Amino acid sequence: MWFGDPGHVSDVTIRAAAEKALADMPGSVRAAWTAAMEEAGKDILGSGTVLESKQYTGTYDHRYDSWDMPVELGIGIDAVDDGHATVRLVQHRAEGFDTISQVVSYINGRRLFHKVTVGKILPAGSRTSYSPEN
Repeated sequence: MWFGDPGHVSDVTIRAAAEKALADMPGSVRAAWTAAMEEAGKDILGSGTVLESKQYTGTYDHRYDSWDMPVELGIGIDAVDDGHATVRLVQHRAEGFDTISQVVSYINGRRLFHKVTVGKILPAGSRTSYSPEN
């Protein structure tokens, strides 16, 4: 269901290593990468390659009629409509670079949301392997 429905990118976080990679890029390349990632944000899943996908399910609290989601999903994902969240590692190629992001997808207020954490920016084709711990 989430593929083909771009949803709403609610938050984009860039980790320190990716910030450093951005800072080391020439200004014109950095601007092109940023523009390409903004475009990818319109369909953050459909425009990239999914490297890994995991499903998380929360616990339902009858007293408050709400779902408690696992803390590893991050702040703001404790309030979901159906108690499910999907975490994907997604690779995008933009301006000669591969960008590895973690995308947490969940439904809230009957809308699909994606929280994106840009973890790595590497020269295109240089990734031999990637682990969630990185």
